[in-house]
Amino acid sequence: MSIETKEYSMNQNYEAVMQMLPDILYKLDADGHFIYINNSIRNLGYEPEELIYKHFSILIHPEDVGLVQRDIVLDKLFVKSGHIEEHPKFFDERRTGKRITRDLPVRLIPKDYDYIKNGGMEIVASYRVISVGSYHVKPDGIRKEFNGTLGIIRDVTNIKKSEDTLLRCIDYYQYLVEISNDIFFVLAPDGTILFASQSLRRILGYGLGEIAGDNMIDFIHEGDLKEVIHAGSQASSEHPGFAMQCRIIHQNKEWQTFEVNGKVIYDEYAKSMFITAVTRDVTRRAEAEEELKQARNELEQRVVERTAALASVNDQLNIEIENRTRQESAIRDSEKKYRSLVNCIDDIVLDIDPEGVILFVNPAMRTITGYGPEEIIGHNLLEYIHPDDIDGFLDSLRRSRKTVKGRRKKLIETICTDNELRIVKKDGSNVWIEIRCRPEEDAGGGIRGFRGIASDITRKRHAEDEQIRESRIESLSILAAGIAHDFNNLLTAIIGNISLAKINISEDEKNYDILSEAEKASVMAKNLALQLLTFSRGGSPEKKTTSIRNLLMDTTYFVLRGSPIACDFHISDLLWDTDIDRGQISQVIHNIILNARQAMTDGGTIRVTAENTIVKENDSLPLAGGNYIRMSIFDQGHGIPEEIISKIFDPYFSTKTTGSGLGLAISYSIIKKHSGHITVASERGRGTTFTIYLPASHGTAVRYLAADNMKRTARGRILLMDDERIILELGGTMLRHLGYEVAHAAHPGEAVAMYQEARDAGKPFDLVILDLIIPGGPGADKAIESLRNIDAGVTAIVTSGYVDDPVMIHYEKYGFSGALAKPFNMEELQEVLVRILHS
Repeated sequence: MSIETKEYSMNQNYEAVMQMLPDILYKLDADGHFIYINNSIRNLGYEPEELIYKHFSILIHPEDVGLVQRDIVLDKLFVKSGHIEEHPKFFDERRTGKRITRDLPVRLIPKDYDYIKNGGMEIVASYRVISVGSYHVKPDGIRKEFNGTLGIIRDVTNIKKSEDTLLRCIDYYQYLVEISNDIFFVLAPDGTILFASQSLRRILGYGLGEIAGDNMIDFIHEGDLKEVIHAGSQASSEHPGFAMQCRIIHQNKEWQTFEVNGKVIYDEYAKSMFITAVTRDVTRRAEAEEELKQARNELEQRVVERTAALASVNDQLNIEIENRTRQESAIRDSEKKYRSLVNCIDDIVLDIDPEGVILFVNPAMRTITGYGPEEIIGHNLLEYIHPDDIDGFLDSLRRSRKTVKGRRKKLIETICTDNELRIVKKDGSNVWIEIRCRPEEDAGGGIRGFRGIASDITRKRHAEDEQIRESRIESLSILAAGIAHDFNNLLTAIIGNISLAKINISEDEKNYDILSEAEKASVMAKNLALQLLTFSRGGSPEKKTTSIRNLLMDTTYFVLRGSPIACDFHISDLLWDTDIDRGQISQVIHNIILNARQAMTDGGTIRVTAENTIVKENDSLPLAGGNYIRMSIFDQGHGIPEEIISKIFDPYFSTKTTGSGLGLAISYSIIKKHSGHITVASERGRGTTFTIYLPASHGTAVRYLAADNMKRTARGRILLMDDERIILELGGTMLRHLGYEVAHAAHPGEAVAMYQEARDAGKPFDLVILDLIIPGGPGADKAIESLRNIDAGVTAIVTSGYVDDPVMIHYEKYGFSGALAKPFNMEELQEVLVRILHS
């Protein structure tokens, strides 16, 4: 490794360490401007690049700028001016090149200083400056030029607060000593009184001046001296504290009893320096204790007299108490375990009386319904059951009350087992629960209530509904896949012939309008076939990373064009991209907006929103956890009745006489194939809201620009292969009308042979059009392989009514240059040919 590489590596390591330090490190030039500062300046709200080439005073509190200038900036001026007599030590160290350290406590200004100041807060920091750098030597070899300053800024706010707190604590301590009812003494090792608190006069009648210098022993009762001396002699440097009780004489010559707690203070050589003692007047307590002692002696005498009589009874009582204590302990342990278990489980545990009044619920009630135990206890369970589920519940209860008493328990127990019903949550939404409970009997065998467990089965019910709906759609998809191909072949013949017929007559003729109407009807049939194919098992979407903003807005404006309905968009500026089939998602938006338009017969505003959201694993949505785009479409229509809202995604279900009942079913199928979810909420008379969730993309959408119009030139030889005679004849006619030379083949083998013959004869085909599926034989995907063996540069188009087939969607992967969906008209055929042959 070269010296330069090592030096670069060391500089890199040094810079990394500088950036990780919690202190703010900086460098100033000779005029006090920042030329370097590390990332720790972000603690004050600045970015390092904000301060580069700015003067250091921008960080200093206005009241402290003078202090910094006096100790730093003026020092630099002293060096430049050569005023050695004003600052000899500083100048000498500057002259000799030594570093000078200044430790200055100043206040720093955060970037949001005005906000902090209004909040009554200021940041105090220690500003440490080190003057260093190379000095420019003057010609005389003595004077040196000051180059700059290195510095450290360290936050000492907490240290300043601690110092202030310590000073306040000392004041509080002194105040407490002065107001205390205890007497604080400081004594010399021989007992001489050095200090006493002001409470001395209140309690013993002496002033400090009267007893200072006297020996404490002179004030202690002679009967207590032995105990006092013994307690003091037991103190040592390892155990300096002592405690005792003695009598001290009052100024009025009366003795008062005091409780004394003291401590001997030793120096480093274990020699006693002085004694501190706290004395508390316990005269009344001592008198009371004496009286109590006498009373206790009398009582003990009585007890002794009665002990003999009560001994046997006491023994039996102790045994009974011990047994009962064990029972109570076992009951408490059992209850504690039961409550712990009940409070921890995720299901609702509840007790209700025979009339349905709730007596107890565990905390899971709040998690599942939003009601806390304190809100729901004392209320009837019927108040929280969904209105549609109450009748069945009451009917069962009513029938149970008509039974005879002997059979009632069995019937109620049957009714209360595995009931599924809806509970109305605190926020107004519904949650499905399954209740399993049993009756509780009283001492006479009657039912005094019920105890049970209620489990949240909302996700289970939703999953069951999803399975039923998907099963219906799957049944339709099988039917759609079976008829789509033949249907599209027929439509190809119809639409193609209509296109040819329109070309051969004038637009002024009456038959031209008739043909146009027939063509419109055929296009509608084509769209219906495309909708049916959405359900087929092969109908996977061709997903591309897309920004859905423009798709959402363009489709909405298109559907509402010409209507009196306005649209209000609320789309996040930071909306994530998503992987979608633009055509299919556009169809979903089209269907929902069209339904909204038809529901708002009196006009109004449709509100469209799109935002980012995160779905968690434990959410009620049937989605995997992750990032999603949530789109909502709110209309102001008449709403959807509650009794049919669960059916609106079913195939062929419609409330409109002219509707096919496929629009929302198709929308549901498309969203499911995109790994998303669609929901609906409606209130009668107030409108409907559709909400769509689509997974956010991990990629970035590619924005495309519109292509220029292509030049249409018709020339060349085309080989057309299809198993349907009518398609061959119609296709040939359309191609010849466009100016091409056409040859027909009825199956792939014939097409391959004709292609080989044409190449051998020196008249190769410019383009081959192949039908994707040939009943009983290989299709276009196999034929293209044979053609590529003959001619690696073969140009081919695949055509089919199965527009969602992978070969049609990803035709490039299979060697085709384009794809043409059946049915098609002259314009669509011409556009594909021009793009491939003449672009």
